[in-house]
Amino acid sequence: MELPYFSIEEFADLVVAKTGWDRQVAYDYSKAEDDYLYDLGFIDYGNVCKKVENACVICVDNNELINYVVKHTSLSKEIVEKLSEIELEYMEQKGIVKSA
Repeated sequence: MELPYFSIEEFADLVVAKTGWDRQVAYDYSKAEDDYLYDLGFIDYGNVCKKVENACVICVDNNELINYVVKHTSLSKEIVEKLSEIELEYMEQKGIVKSA
């Protein structure tokens, strides 16, 4: 069974479809998010999650993530919050995460 994965291209397509924003907005958001996860030690530069019993377990404070992305990009907080919502929707659709 193939595990679901995050595709930046699919995410960018969804951002464009839902907002009309340029794909670069999605790329900038995702890059800053990866940098945040790297700073926390959850991923390496190859985006490989640290494994715990063959599962990738990451738990982050979404507000801290949003603040980090705003601080490290030219994106406004409102845009980053919308991107976070779209990303969660995308990840739920792909089966990467489940809502609580």
